[in-house]
Order: sequence, then C-alpha cells, then structure tokens
Amino acid sequence: MKSPIRAPHRYNSLSILKQKLPKRSVVDSFLLYDASIELALAKQQHLMVMHTTSYPLYEFWFTLGDAHAAIVALMERLYPVNSSILFQVLQNSWTEQEPLEVRSALFFLLNRCSATGLLSSGELDNKNFSPTSLTHLRNVDLRNTHFVYDQHENFVDSVAPTHSESILFIPGGQYNPTPFMEAAGLGPEETWVNHPHLRDKLMGLTGARWVLVYMYSRAVVDAYSSCSLVLVDQYGLVTDDPKEAKEVVIANF
Repeated sequence: MKSPIRAPHRYNSLSILKQKLPKRSVVDSFLLYDASIELALAKQQHLMVMHTTSYPLYEFWFTLGDAHAAIVALMERLYPVNSSILFQVLQNSWTEQEPLEVRSALFFLLNRCSATGLLSSGELDNKNFSPTSLTHLRNVDLRNTHFVYDQHENFVDSVAPTHSESILFIPGGQYNPTPFMEAAGLGPEETWVNHPHLRDKLMGLTGARWVLVYMYSRAVVDAYSSCSLVLVDQYGLVTDDPKEAKEVVIANF
C-alpha cells in the first residue's frame, strides 16, 4: 500500500515488522506522518490506531477518510503550481484556508511539491507530483485504521497503550541524543521529539509491548542496548554488519 504523501524518512523495515507483530494485533502507532508502514500493516489485518499531536496531520488523514472524493477533485483543479511566490504564500497560509477539504487538498499539494516533503518549508519542486501520486491518493485504503488527535504539548506524554493488548509502534526517524532544537522552530505538521525522554518513558511502561524503527546510528544502538535489536540494510534485509545498516528495529519483546 503506497502512501499518498511523502515523509522526511523512508523506511525499509516493513518485512521485519510483519514478522515481529503477532497476527491481527491492535497497534497504537505514534508520530503519524505519511503512514506508509501503518497502511501496509493495516492491509495485513492489524488494527492500526494512529496517533498524532499535530492537528493539521490528524485533520488531513481524518478528512481523507470522510471526504476522499472531494479532496481528489480539488487536487485536480489546484495543480499545477508554477509560481514560487504563490507556493510560498500557500506555505504560510494553508492552515487558515476554508473549508477543511481545501486545507486537506493543500496539505497534499504542498507535501508533493515541496523539495523537503514538509508543508511549511522547502522550495517549489514539482518533480514528486505526478499522475502516479494522484493515483495513490485516489486508491488509498483506510480500512483497519483509526486516527487519534492527542492534545499534548509534549509528544512523549501521549505515548501509552489504548488497549490492554495493544502494541506500541513508533517510527522514530533520526535519533538525537542531545535534542536542543526548540519546538517553536517547526511547522504545524511537524512533531518535536525528545528522544532520550521517549526512551525513558518506554522503559518505564510496565507490561507494555513496544517496537520502534530508527535510522541506524551508534547512539540509538547504545541507548537501547538492553533491548532486542535488528539491523536492517538498504534493501530491507537483516544484517549483522553495522557498516551496512541503514535502520534498526528495536523491541522489548
């Protein structure tokens, strides 16, 4: 299942996660963005409860399920954007547009046409907007998914299972052992993560099962050295060689 939107990080660990999760698991996933892994797991009959502390992200995914046809129709009218000035205006004002179907269409447009994949930053670059990307938008399948807006200023405070049998899943991106960047410097679609605090939170969750995916680094391996670690190369295959590792799957079960 291809996600209709782009993300700053692309993961190749899906096959490892499929092996790790028991069949038909209830999975609380956090740090929702492109949902590429989450949609693929939903297709495998896992119930994916996807959490975000970013209201614009929640609104996009929720609206995509509720007003899918309207968003696709709007996209076909809005594209292409050929003016970098207009693109910057939209980057600065997309959260204020009405109605919500227009905001969701702009979410898709800005995501596909930003060089970074972020909505509020990045130069205009239309190369990632194509008939194929519109096809992914038309064909997105949201069965076995549920979206939750967690109203916490600190994302780490939202990390907890919603069901006694839930497994927590977090695609963590790049582990930063010294996260001094201010949340105020991020766009409304981004989520600031204090990675050491997240580790402490997970280690303190009594009885909860969790699995993470990070981009490989020595720092993240050291931080989670007491857990089950699987190194994954650029092809999505397990490797024992840190020099070949691109990602690491971390679990406490």
